[in-house]
Amino acid sequence: MSRRAIQEAVRDLGWSVFTELGVPGVVRHHQSAVIDPEPLIVASSVFFELDLRLRDQIYGWCKTYADRISVSRLQGLLNKLEEPNRRSFAAFAATLRSGSKARWPMIEGVEPWRRPPDVKPPRLPLERPALLRLRLRALLGVGARADVFCELFARTGAWTRISELADDGYSKRAIALILSDLAGAGFVKSRTERNALHYQLAHPELLYELTGAGDLAFPSWRKIMLLVRRSLALVELEKKPDGVRRVEANMHRKEMKRLADQLWLNEPPVTRGNPEAYDEMDSWVTTQMDELAKGSSPALGVLKVRAAAVEGGGEVWVWLHRSAANYERLSATLREPHRAAEDVACTAVSPTADGWTSFQLMLEPRLNEVGVHNKVEHLVSPMKVAWRRVLP
Repeated sequence: MSRRAIQEAVRDLGWSVFTELGVPGVVRHHQSAVIDPEPLIVASSVFFELDLRLRDQIYGWCKTYADRISVSRLQGLLNKLEEPNRRSFAAFAATLRSGSKARWPMIEGVEPWRRPPDVKPPRLPLERPALLRLRLRALLGVGARADVFCELFARTGAWTRISELADDGYSKRAIALILSDLAGAGFVKSRTERNALHYQLAHPELLYELTGAGDLAFPSWRKIMLLVRRSLALVELEKKPDGVRRVEANMHRKEMKRLADQLWLNEPPVTRGNPEAYDEMDSWVTTQMDELAKGSSPALGVLKVRAAAVEGGGEVWVWLHRSAANYERLSATLREPHRAAEDVACTAVSPTADGWTSFQLMLEPRLNEVGVHNKVEHLVSPMKVAWRRVLP
């Protein structure tokens, strides 16, 4: 069983992302993934039980840089947590609240830790590319305005609805007011589509130069940490009877499949009627946590080209992110693939709301899985491709 391996991977993930934020650590596997502090802080109790030193360092960072954190967003994210996760964070927040003037969210009746750690304040390395969100807050102030800009960065080239920006702790009303202001000032463009307003950055190239956004990925840390919690809960069943583990594995799979679809991960193994359900889920979780810790998971969005073949070998979908190096050249190649490979034709091109453009490619003659992979990787060379399993 891989309970220990999964816990170690989660611990390593915690060290890597908080080292990127400035705590004294050695490994930095997430230098190209924009760090989003509030979802990580709200979920940070998952790291506390795995490494007390990491717990102390997270406490020291939060205490020192409380003024860089959006309390209203923390509260919004806290409201979405399930018990006992809410109370675990509330105890952490109560400890921070008792040692400073910062107004950390609180839950009535939750006591602070008996002995707050005494940790030397770390330096905040704002110059690191992955701290783009904190640099924007230094420029625009802590709150929804800076975070709206960051989310629009993540969706450069795509039109975005208010509801898509309101999933990470801020209210739709607050985001609507900010977008209205930014549109009036010419920083964003707006248009109406299906009776809903859509927005995008007006001059992303200027803002990229100003903030040093560069070739960064914008992962959903909230969804990643939901997957981490589910994974840790699953492996806690290791010593339960086989029947209980199979039932629980099936229940966990439903939520994990939803998250996997959203995070561009291969879906978990089928569990219903599968006598090896728990072991196969355990193996899948081990892979996901290991790749997250090493910074190689598709969930982090570091790879700018994604692809999935359709069953049968005659069709493949390719997604290219607007922030990819040589986007225009690669986009032109995928729009007219026959110029590079005579047996490939593009039949549909569609931009998505999160900054990706999808290309439907038809292959003649049909190819096996290896052949499909080789064909697509030739078209987008030298870019690496994040592959999903064959689509039905």
